[in-house]
Amino acid sequence: MKNTLLVLLLLTAIVNAQNKVVIKNTFFNQNIDEFDALAIKNGVKAGDDVFMWVNFKSDVEGSVYGLELDERSKIFEPAITAIISKIPTLDANNI
Repeated sequence: MKNTLLVLLLLTAIVNAQNKVVIKNTFFNQNIDEFDALAIKNGVKAGDDVFMWVNFKSDVEGSVYGLELDERSKIFEPAITAIISKIPTLDANNI
């Protein structure tokens, strides 16, 4: 499931390097057990590739909002929402 977080990170909003570091650190400092549990609960087998499309936006104050997921990603929505909510305020001057 580590690939899941990588795909999730790569498909986030296009932002400058400083904000990318903040987002990357937020994602990679998370425990992925919830992703694993959700995957197993929904019939994903060990070793299966899991691709997700996740998009979110940032407002002029640097707050993250507007989480969007494709249909395949909806099984992971609770885990994704929890991680997105932990992203600190982004640098609004570099959005």
